[in-house]
Amino acid sequence: MYAKGGTKTNMATGVDLQKAVRQLISSVTSPPSGSQSKVLSLEDAVANLETTDENFHSYDLVKYVHGQIESVVDPLIDERLKKHGGLSHGEEHDIVALITDDILTSPEYTELCQSTVCEVKDSVDLLLHSDIPDSNDLSSNATSLSGGSSRTQYYPLDDSDTSELSSLKETGLFFIPHDHLIDITDQLKPNRTNEVRLGALQQLHQFPPGDLPQCDTWSSLSSSLEDCIMSDCNSLADSSLKLLSRMFDSTTSYKAREVYRILLCGLVTYFRGPGKANIETGLDPSTETNTKLLQRGIELLEGSGLIGECINHMRRRYQLKLQVSQCEKFGYGYMVSEVASTSTGITHLINSGYVCDLVDDLWVLLNGSMSCDVDVIKRDPFDPADRVMYKSIINILNVISSYPAFHKSLLSKAPPKTASTDVVTVSGLLEALVFKYGGTEEPMTAVRNNNDAHLCGLRIISILTTSLDSFVLLDTQFSLRETIASFQHACRLENNEYIIDACSVERNRLLVSSSCIGGPKERLLPPHTLTTISDVYEYPFYVRLKEKVPDCYTLKVSYSHHKLALNIKPSATINDLKSCYMKHLKQHTTLSTKDVSTLLVQSLASLDQTLPQVAEEKASGVVSPSSGQDVVLNLMLNYSKHIGLSNISKDSLWQILQKFNSFTTTPSQNSADWFVVIVSLILLQSHDQSCDTVRQFLRRFSSSATSLYVWRQRENLKPLLNFDTSKIHTFILHYIEFIIQAELPLVYSAFRLSGYTPSQVCQDWLGQCFLNYLDWPEICLYLINCILLGADYQVYFCVAIFKHLEASILKSCQEHTLLIFLKEEPLRGFTTKQSLSFMSQLELKYRSNMLKDLQTVQP
Repeated sequence: MYAKGGTKTNMATGVDLQKAVRQLISSVTSPPSGSQSKVLSLEDAVANLETTDENFHSYDLVKYVHGQIESVVDPLIDERLKKHGGLSHGEEHDIVALITDDILTSPEYTELCQSTVCEVKDSVDLLLHSDIPDSNDLSSNATSLSGGSSRTQYYPLDDSDTSELSSLKETGLFFIPHDHLIDITDQLKPNRTNEVRLGALQQLHQFPPGDLPQCDTWSSLSSSLEDCIMSDCNSLADSSLKLLSRMFDSTTSYKAREVYRILLCGLVTYFRGPGKANIETGLDPSTETNTKLLQRGIELLEGSGLIGECINHMRRRYQLKLQVSQCEKFGYGYMVSEVASTSTGITHLINSGYVCDLVDDLWVLLNGSMSCDVDVIKRDPFDPADRVMYKSIINILNVISSYPAFHKSLLSKAPPKTASTDVVTVSGLLEALVFKYGGTEEPMTAVRNNNDAHLCGLRIISILTTSLDSFVLLDTQFSLRETIASFQHACRLENNEYIIDACSVERNRLLVSSSCIGGPKERLLPPHTLTTISDVYEYPFYVRLKEKVPDCYTLKVSYSHHKLALNIKPSATINDLKSCYMKHLKQHTTLSTKDVSTLLVQSLASLDQTLPQVAEEKASGVVSPSSGQDVVLNLMLNYSKHIGLSNISKDSLWQILQKFNSFTTTPSQNSADWFVVIVSLILLQSHDQSCDTVRQFLRRFSSSATSLYVWRQRENLKPLLNFDTSKIHTFILHYIEFIIQAELPLVYSAFRLSGYTPSQVCQDWLGQCFLNYLDWPEICLYLINCILLGADYQVYFCVAIFKHLEASILKSCQEHTLLIFLKEEPLRGFTTKQSLSFMSQLELKYRSNMLKDLQTVQP
């Protein structure tokens, strides 16, 4: 209704709508004089008022509209939520969308919109028919809100403008004087202080951005904006970019060109500055050195000697918990993981204290530090819903998930002046969470929830031990399986039953996964969690390590019945072998192990013998395998029996391994030579092959350049001890990521979003020749591809796997479980037959450049 004096007042709220509308209008700064589209400029100013006016939510009209919406919409929301109660997991998003649509189409909301529009329109009509207030009065209103003086000036509309505002009848506009623009332009000049320039930009934000390119001072103003966007002052650069963004959204194509010109001129000026790269080569994507965050880029950074300084900077940012800017939001964690995938990079991360900071943060969360108001640890520490805990765990795994990084991190020592009870190293964390579980010694007793912390440690180890080398390392350093089995025995009751809880279930999975090898069709692991369907745990506990794993965990397969399918003549050339192999795969999925043996032996004759061959040496006396070597032998022997391979014995395998271990000056008991073991199983499967034949094959193969790529332990053999073969592995990983970026952009983006890198998972895949990830026939085909078709097929093989997993990778990225998925899940459904055509296409596109680059790092 109307109050005295013709003022419209809402009786329910007591708000003088006429006064509220006048207050809002007085806050709108009009365009500069001489504008040719004043009405459009005013409309733009009003539309962007919330982003340009910090007092927007203080206006009475805004408060009134907000209150009206709350009074009507809140009861509707509560009513709909009760109606749609009892949501199942994953349906929340659909229900929110349903409720939103329901409310927007409800009669109550429609009536609210209509009544509010009518009330505000009546108030506007009263203002239009009333006398225009003095400009000083309106200026005082704006001043009272902004806290500063107003230089706004009133200008009546001329006849041409009145035609555009026929619906507004009699009114006027408020414009900023022309001399004010000159003052602002002068304040933006580079010789002014950042505070003065920032204040000038804030005043420009009050102008309708669409009219700025048409003002008389635009030439000087644009030059100042070019300098502002490249300023070292973040506030100044951010404010100027926001202004340009508003100008781009609200201008015509001609004015948009002005925005592009400012941005381009700013970039050119920046790159022409001292110490900056040349703009032509610095931005050219075809330049080979512009490798960004790929493996070669990290190698170049290492060669410059600046990697230590860069990592120290990253650690300072992490310690200060700085919010990553929008342009770096996705990619910063990826960069840390990329650095960690190289030997030099992980060494610097450890020495700088970065890894210690990650461990310390997780330890604080597990202890429920005094700075936390609530317990952040939950029953499942790997639940992505617990963002704080989950992110801390993933941050550590992103750095140490690959074996080279884990090996160095595990053997690293705590920094000086570290208290004995502090947990700041990877080994200290695993000891506290897993290996000292249930003990009375510190620091495990400091953990607020012992079982939850132990479960967290078990899940971390479960992911780490998907790398066979990491498992062997943990088993030799901490007696992993014996320790876990002892914890299981402690859960045994007098009636020979076991206490079933989250920890015992996770320990059972860990013992099974570390005691048997197998691909997706050869092994079935128990789940991480208890099933909710039945109260009975249907998976038997495996606690007697000297016994065979229960049959329910090994799927029945046998590859010994595969018949010979290839008719290869002894005089066949390399082209004959390739043709025969490709023709066979077009019709069949796999090859028999004996056919694979024949292809390996005959293809060896065509390989270039460019490297010195391993010399004959005799081992001094009888040498027994070490604990780590014994674990590897037992694992592979059990695996060969499980898949039906014959003529394999522990002694024959050890004779071959011992022969090549004697040729290394720094033999590693923790990193097994999985390539030699697999080749031995293949060649010994043939009845006419013996241990001597296998050793002769390996010696001759060691003289080919292909061995540098496929045989990871080849670098330890004496003829090449003075050559750093890590560069070759770096190039392999670089090209895997390079091709993924070009051919599978969605997969590459998913990795960047997750902070995990393809090179890290490929290090484990290639290091253990896809054991535990592929079935035995596919592992054999992988070796045939690399040796018969070319060493570059190692890259194509990995890229083909990522292509096969694309849908699963994108899904895991959305669920924030990409690392866990790639580490724990075998490569289900992947076959060489289906992917060979894709690999051939990659060969045509990338082989020439790849082989050319790889030849530059060969000895």
